[in-house]
Amino acid sequence: MAIFAGLIIIFKQQILLDIILNLLGLVIVADGFDKLQNAVVAKRIGSSQYATYIVLAAVSIVLGFVVCLF
Repeated sequence: MAIFAGLIIIFKQQILLDIILNLLGLVIVADGFDKLQNAVVAKRIGSSQYATYIVLAAVSIVLGFVVCLF
């Protein structure tokens, strides 16, 4: 099994790289939505920093999609 995995890594590097980048992009997007949820909670409790959370969440979501698509 390990030999098979090693051969895949050697001969299919581009496919493996694409999979890793897509997973990384999805993790970044999920983190952005988590930050967006934190912004909503901050708004509900009356924090003055909720706008900063929204901006950071939007940047994170956009960059996550950029990583997934390119």
